[in-house]
Amino acid sequence: MKKGFTLIELILVIVIGSMVSIFTFSFIYNSIQTYRLMRTQRQLHQEASYSLERITRELRDASFGINIASGISFIKAHQTPADTSTFIRYYKTGSSLFRCSDAASGLVCLSNPNSSPTNKLICTNVSSFVIQQNTNGNPCDGSNLPNCQDDSFSITLGLAKEGQTLFIETTVTPKNYCANGVSAALCNIQDYTNRSFNGDYREVVN
Repeated sequence: MKKGFTLIELILVIVIGSMVSIFTFSFIYNSIQTYRLMRTQRQLHQEASYSLERITRELRDASFGINIASGISFIKAHQTPADTSTFIRYYKTGSSLFRCSDAASGLVCLSNPNSSPTNKLICTNVSSFVIQQNTNGNPCDGSNLPNCQDDSFSITLGLAKEGQTLFIETTVTPKNYCANGVSAALCNIQDYTNRSFNGDYREVVN
């Protein structure tokens, strides 16, 4: 007498095998999705952190001419070995964030930044780039030192990729801002010297 599987046994084996396969593939799929989620979040966080750090370090050295229309532009108090230009502009076009630097007037960066060789891509996957000026009621105008603080600027950068979103925000108060004058050289010396702590707080961005 030949022994074999009955139809019921075969059906049970198929059902059990299918259930095991479903759980196995579901586990693998969820693991892959979690990996993709974490990878995307890591990429967004790295891009956002780098971009915001770059902006804030230069904004801390802003001396005058801060304009938050269509991004943010300003004149730095100091040049750097990597970039001798003092005019800096950060702006968003599409889903990209750019940095453009030019002569002190910044005419090229303001009118047609794409034509400037200094126009550089800083960040991609940008969904929003918002600058807000927080006006302080006791500005540093040379008459109310040292109990004063100039306006601060809140920067919010939003990134989106593959259905994932990330928002990162910081607030900056420029340390070398000149309240009286059109350039660092024409600033009130007492105002400028006290607020930059005799130059000790000046940062160099390479």
